[in-house]
Amino acid sequence: MFPVSLCIDFGNTNFKAAIFQSDRLVERYQFKEAEAMSTLKNIISLYNPQKSILASVVNHEQGIVSLLKENTTYTKLDLNTKLPFLNAYGSPETLGHDRIALVAGLSRQYPSQTVWQFQ
Repeated sequence: MFPVSLCIDFGNTNFKAAIFQSDRLVERYQFKEAEAMSTLKNIISLYNPQKSILASVVNHEQGIVSLLKENTTYTKLDLNTKLPFLNAYGSPETLGHDRIALVAGLSRQYPSQTVWQFQ
């Protein structure tokens, strides 16, 4: 059985989550902030993910982090997260977490290639 991962993106406009099994996208979700806790509980109950990663640029209910830590091996995507690429962006603290996640995915899918350059 391939490992199941829960990837979560809490942005200014949308709250999103996705379930991956190995490298395959299984399901995508989009929901409102008020629905975040119940949606994530349902996803965890349905898929029993082994790992989770949260990229958030907004203040969110802290119970969500507790839920993820209790049910998965939890990672918070931030400036200290180990990445499969060198982030040479001039001001890395201003680079959006969604962009970092995108480049991480592209780096994995296209190893040994330049996949994105930020100016």
